[in-house]
Amino acid sequence: MKFIPIEEFTIKVIQQGTGAGTYSVAVNGKTLKDDEIVDGEFKGARHDKVVITATPAGDSNYGSAWNDEPAESNTFEIADALGDQNVSVTFSPMELMAIHFILPSDYDTSDGKVTVNGDKINAIEKTVRVIAGKTVVFTVTPHEGQMIDYWRVVYSDGSAQSGKELGLDNSITLENLAESATVYVAMTEMITHKVPTVDDDTNQYDITSVTPIPDVLEERDKVRDGSDVVIEIVPNENYEIDTVIDRNANKENQSNIVEIKKDENNHTIVTIRNIKDDVDM
Repeated sequence: MKFIPIEEFTIKVIQQGTGAGTYSVAVNGKTLKDDEIVDGEFKGARHDKVVITATPAGDSNYGSAWNDEPAESNTFEIADALGDQNVSVTFSPMELMAIHFILPSDYDTSDGKVTVNGDKINAIEKTVRVIAGKTVVFTVTPHEGQMIDYWRVVYSDGSAQSGKELGLDNSITLENLAESATVYVAMTEMITHKVPTVDDDTNQYDITSVTPIPDVLEERDKVRDGSDVVIEIVPNENYEIDTVIDRNANKENQSNIVEIKKDENNHTIVTIRNIKDDVDM
């Protein structure tokens, strides 16, 4: 029987890119010490398992590529080393987006709030840069007797969103932020309309839930102007719901528009959209 020495080879890690970070190397589960890596090079043997781990510096950098291919994780694995090899790791700076929240002129900074992934930042009436891809929530507390008239978002590429597509709630959320954005909010006088409640049952049906959209009022028998409401109705024994109408529906201005569907329990789900008058079912 003849034994031959296990072949050794050299692996070199090349760090590149305009970002900052460090890396570590583990061979067969053992992390190499600093003096075992010289100018990015270290020794290995045939069939070694090598794992290189990239550690970006802080939240403003990330590992963007391995061997010039987009990185899917911060680790690169050589499952079965067979010879000399170079491995490049690229660090890049996170892309930063500018956000700015502008309140009505008679509001001050205590009336609003901006959070990034749940953390509060000071971006009211000033521009703050945040890392791309974050979730940013803009919130305002309307003054007494006021409600949201509209939200408007203007992006750095010149595009904009405005109106009811952004909702009428007291906050809006920009998910996976990919463009710098300035957010405006406008107020108007509070107008409310009456809606049914779960106490308005009859001998023919029960109202089991009433959900205003948005839900911004403490009174459960009212909704703000322009909102929607979803009402769940369950017929009493020996009754079946044939149709539901709102006597104040106005097709001409598309207000108090009724939509009806059945759920899996055969309950009737009534959605009344763009409420501009009391709901009278």
